[in-house]
Amino acid sequence: MMLNKSARHWKAHTNYFPRMIDFLTKVGGERVTIDINANRNMHYTRAPSKNHRLFQEFFSAILPIKMNEWRQATMLLRAYYIARAPVVFLSVIYIPLVDYELKKNGWSKLLNCIQIFLNPAFTITMGKAMVFRDRSMLWYYNIPYDFKYGLYSLVVTVPIAIVVFFHSNTSAPPPYHWMFTIMNLTGSMFAIFQSATEITLITGVLGFMLKVPSDFMGATVSCLAHSLGDLVANASMALQGYEKMAYAAAIGSPFFSILLGTGSVFAAKKLLGISTSMHNLIGSYGENAFVLLILGLLSTLLWTSVLNFNARRSVGIFSMSIYGLYIIFSILIKSEIIHPYNVDAFLTSSHA
Repeated sequence: MMLNKSARHWKAHTNYFPRMIDFLTKVGGERVTIDINANRNMHYTRAPSKNHRLFQEFFSAILPIKMNEWRQATMLLRAYYIARAPVVFLSVIYIPLVDYELKKNGWSKLLNCIQIFLNPAFTITMGKAMVFRDRSMLWYYNIPYDFKYGLYSLVVTVPIAIVVFFHSNTSAPPPYHWMFTIMNLTGSMFAIFQSATEITLITGVLGFMLKVPSDFMGATVSCLAHSLGDLVANASMALQGYEKMAYAAAIGSPFFSILLGTGSVFAAKKLLGISTSMHNLIGSYGENAFVLLILGLLSTLLWTSVLNFNARRSVGIFSMSIYGLYIIFSILIKSEIIHPYNVDAFLTSSHA
């Protein structure tokens, strides 16, 4: 009786503590099934005009700062909203929104019709300026000369935009609204790739100015800059409730990059008649990265088995600490404090 009474008293006492001090990550429940048709037809009206509140919805969609978020935000958060407003505005104009969790699935008639011809023209112009350019010049200088290639796409996209404008309604998305996901995918991939490329170039310039060795930059800063696109995409999916999809991408994308990247380099050099070896490819930091990669994969296999595939915050901290350990090892190797796993040129084999 005394034990049961003490247990009840302890349980009642611990209920006063807030949930935030709990160190165990709660297992998420099943996601609620989205009623796509309900969200799609939520604001459907039999208005006599298909363009009812056309401009009002357009200006509401392109507004970079939502008024309800602005009223509830602190001064620091408002400064952040103001700083990101130009980027949000350009993203809204360029990338179509298709989200089945939103009202009308993110449909805005006038904005989506503009994006039909603006998105392909912008992607073609910028892509042509980036890919087919003189490597001795910045790709920005090629935009005035490559702008005509984007205008060629208007021959096809403008008639499509006109047809969609006269056929669709402002109160509900058309049945072919899902096709805007194609432009959403291409636009998002292009924006993320371009942002990561610019960051990589900036870090390369800083490394050159500071006289940092190129192999050290490639093993630390450059690879981190290249991974920012995947990091942003995976974090965005996780914050929106698709953590399983984000984790699968976090595991599958590096696996694909390692196999394809290593194999393509060897294949290209073989076709060009250039002799190469694994030692020349991985350099001084490759074997350290390989050892820590195996350690990270084994730890992932371990916690998935022990925790029954239920991740915790401590697992994420441990995984990030492995990467931090790799950075520390790389810095120590660069500073010649420790020796890498590769062959020491100053040592002669005893069998020689």
